[in-house]
This record gives sequence, structure tokens and C-alpha cells, in this order.
Amino acid sequence: MPDPWIEPATSRLADERLTSYDTPPRARTLENENHSKAEEQQIIVDIQNDLKQSRKKVISKKTRGVYRTYSPEQVQELLDLVIEEGLSARKAGAIVGIVERTAQNYVKTYKEDEEKRLLGGRKQRVSWERKLQPQHTNFLCMFYEKNPQAVLWQARDALLEAFSEIQSIILSGLHRYLVSHASSTLKKLEAVVSSRTSLDVWLLSQCFKNAIRKFTVKNQYLCFSTLGSHRKKMSGINLNIRSKISIEVNSSGEPHSNESETTRPNKKSRPVNEMPDEKDKVLEGFNKSIGTAIKQHAHSVYKDNFYHKLNNTQKNSISNGFNSILDLTDNDKEKHSQRGLFTEDEWLELNRLWNKQKKWTPINKDIQKELKYIEQLAVADIKKAYCKCLKYQIEHAMTENETCFEVYALLLKILHDKKALLHSSTTEKFTEGDYVINVWSRIFSDVFEDRKNNLICKWGDTVPEESTRYKKISQDFDSSTIGDKIDLRICCLSPGGKVVDLVSVEFAKNSSNDKYFSDHRKVLREVKINIDRFYRSPFMKRRDKRNISGHCIQIARAEGQINQVCLVDNGLYVASRIGSLRLP
Repeated sequence: MPDPWIEPATSRLADERLTSYDTPPRARTLENENHSKAEEQQIIVDIQNDLKQSRKKVISKKTRGVYRTYSPEQVQELLDLVIEEGLSARKAGAIVGIVERTAQNYVKTYKEDEEKRLLGGRKQRVSWERKLQPQHTNFLCMFYEKNPQAVLWQARDALLEAFSEIQSIILSGLHRYLVSHASSTLKKLEAVVSSRTSLDVWLLSQCFKNAIRKFTVKNQYLCFSTLGSHRKKMSGINLNIRSKISIEVNSSGEPHSNESETTRPNKKSRPVNEMPDEKDKVLEGFNKSIGTAIKQHAHSVYKDNFYHKLNNTQKNSISNGFNSILDLTDNDKEKHSQRGLFTEDEWLELNRLWNKQKKWTPINKDIQKELKYIEQLAVADIKKAYCKCLKYQIEHAMTENETCFEVYALLLKILHDKKALLHSSTTEKFTEGDYVINVWSRIFSDVFEDRKNNLICKWGDTVPEESTRYKKISQDFDSSTIGDKIDLRICCLSPGGKVVDLVSVEFAKNSSNDKYFSDHRKVLREVKINIDRFYRSPFMKRRDKRNISGHCIQIARAEGQINQVCLVDNGLYVASRIGSLRLP
């Protein structure tokens, strides 16, 4: 009889492991007697080693985080905020969108680099030694000797005016040159930069100190609650402060229990009724600069008052004054208005200087004739005029002139189907949304929507990114802070995909309610923020910045007005009316 087939050891081992789960204990004991204890021990050791090796592989395997890269523009803006605005690397990085440790490393590397090269760029930047010569160094040294409190952008503007051969210099480049050639230290320049916001910082500090003195006489523990309520009182105003506000209450501002007790005055502090002067020029025939006058007036109106209890005229003066905006569209002669600050001749002079008539690009003469013919037909027969308008629209299809006939066709359709919207006696029956949906949304979309040129309309109470950024700075970088909501933002998409605001539009039911005046203050602030983005850009030439102006539109029912805001002097913005909108 042949020998029985001998099963391999590996196969027996697998069978033993499988049968160990379904074989009764007694049977397993009998089967295990055929194996030596040494073999069993070796098997256990091998299994334990395999488990340890697999655990080590799992533990050592870690997912790598996302590697972030930053463009040279982001790094440039980071350095500008640190150098020009005096912000810390952490706060500047939060604004630009760079991680805290990376931002700190960029700033540290920049300060330690002898050549002061821009980080993150691939190309070698043009050396500033090629542009600036010893005569430029002497000019800068003399400029800072005469103007020790001047900021970097003032030195740059003075240098460009004195030497026409220099077309443009970015602020960080000028700072590098001063550090390396003009024997100016970073600490000294930062101290100069910090004086830029001295007015707004001083104003808030005085308000807070006065609140503490006024409300903490009886109980010193009211200090913190009073300070908090006063900050809420100030939150309704967008002050656009460009640096962190740190207020220290010294011995003269500490709460005390005796109201008649006198404290030692601080030589460095100013009286409450004084205000620092602005940097804009004093016009001929005026005793002070316009920027100084409107900001001092805003302070006098706001002092010892609660903002929410003031009327619209006072709120306009406060909001525009603290934002350095002279509003030439407001002709209210009340004593608390900006118009009430000036005499009749002075107001006429300001309008002559900065409220010049806008020259609009005329429509093609042939198109004008066709539109007038449509208007003549509409007087007798709206349907006939509508059909003629559609015929002209087909002839000019897919051209720039098609928009004119699209708008005319829409208005003729409204006159035929929804005439009550445009009738003055029935306008009270309709809401703000009725006018936006049925009339204005279609007009603005036809006129401004242009995907070919990257123009878009953003509807529905959206918040601009720049508005939130400015408001966070004024609110001590509170993460819950958001900017003002705008009904319609006409924007442009940059090549990098960023949304750049161009025009801010607000709608209201009528032009006499509180919302209309609140919208007016809001759009002026937003337009100022929009143009500041271009003024701060290091990629625009100085001569191009002179022509920058921002626009806003306010609409109530079937009427509206177009306003313009531009920078006319150091820290002084002027708002003027350049056009109007009126439906038939």
C-alpha cells in the first residue's frame, strides 16, 4: 500500500488557524498534541512581529498639508502695509491673506537682506541705485530735515515733483533706499508713518477718555461698561483708520471718586476742543484748510451726543467729515450741515473749483435721429413705436448701439403694460423691489453686463471685500465685522479672477426717508474705498492716478442721480453731482 501523501507545513498551518474557530475545545486539544510547543511559540512570535510592522507603517504615514504659494503682488502689499502703515506682520498677513508665520518670515528676511529684494519673485528687480543718484539722496535728507513728521508717500511725491526724470517709485523701494543710503533706520521711519493716523487716533482717545471722566465719577467699575457702550456708539461711523488703535488711559484719564479733584495735566495731550490740522492746502480767502474745517465740524457736532439720536443733516456732517469727504451735492444751509460752514461766496468758489460739469460722450447722430423718431411715434401710438424700435434693434444687433434700442423697447413695454409704475399719483402703491425688478434691473443689465470686457453686475445686498477689510481695521480686527451691504455693485473681473468694484448703486422707495440719506452716506464711503484701492496700487503711475474718480448712483422710484468722488488734495475727497436719471 503506497505511503500516504504528506501535507505541506504551510497548508497545515492555515488549516489549523481556520479550524480553531469551528472545532470543539476537546478536539483542538487532541490535534495540538501533534505539534511541538516550540513551533507554536515561533508562530505566535511571527504573527506579533507582522502586526508591529503593519502598525509602524500606518503610524509613519502622514498626509502632507497643502503647500501655499503667494504672488509677488501679495508679498509687495504685505511689505507696504508693514512699512507704510506701521502694521505688524501678523495683522498685515491677515489682511493680505498670508499665513502668520510665513508673513513674519517674509518681513524678517526683508529686513535682514542687505539688498532689500522683494521676496517670492522670480525676476531680479531693478536696482534703485540706477534710478536714485547722490543728488536725490541729498534732496531726501533735506526734505526730512524740513519736514520731520512727513510720511513716506509725501517724500515720494516731493521727489517725483522735483525730479521729472523719475517716473515712478514704489514706497517699499523708497524705504529700501532710505535705509541703505540715507542713513535712516526702520524704527525712525515707522515712527514717521505712525503720525499719519494721529488725527483719528487722537480723536478716539479723547472721546474714550471723556467718557471715562464723565460717567465714572460715582463708581469706578462703570469704566469698562461705559467704554464698551461708547465704542458701540462709534460703530455706526466708518472712520477708515489705517492702523491699530491702542489707547492707554494715563493718570489724567483714570476714574476717580471726587469730581472736584484736579489732576496733573499731560504736556503731550491737547485740550478736547482742539483738533490737529489736516495736510491739505489752505485756499485763498479761507482761514483754514477745507479738510481741517469739515473734520473739526464733524467733531463738534458729534461731541457729547449719541449718533443714533442725531438727525440726518448731523449724521451726514459726521460721516463725511470723519471720512474727509466734502459733499458738494448737499446744499442744505442748516447750521449743522457742511454747507453751513461756508459763506455764499465761499461755497460758490468751492463749486467752481471742484464741481465742474461732466462732458458725456454724445450718441451717434444717426442713432439720435432714430431715437427721436421713436419718441414722436410713441406720442400717438405706443405699439407702433415699439415695433419700430424692435426693427431698429434688429438692424443694430450685436453692436454697441443695440443697447439704446433695448432700453427704449423696455420703456415702451412698461408704458403699455405697467404704466402705473411711472405715474406720479400711484407710486406710493409700489415698493422698492417693484421698481428694481420691473425697471432698473433690466436697464442696468442691458447697459453694464458685458462679459467680453469682464463687466458684471452683483445684485442683492452683497458686501465688497475691501469694505470689510477697512471696517475690520477700524474695529480693531474683529473677526465678526463685515462691511456695508450694497444693493448693486458694478464690478470688473481682474485677470487673476479678483472682483474689483467700480460703481456702487443703492435703491430706495422715495428720496425723503431716512434710508435714502443713510444710503447716501454709505455709497460715498464705498466709493472712497473703491478709489483708494487704485491710489494704493504700486503698479499705477503717478500721472495716471490724477485722473482717478469713483462713481455711485442713487435711485428713488423712477428717478436717480449720479455722483462722483475724487481726491483733490492730501487727505481731501470731494463728492459732486455729474448727472441724473429720469424715466418718462
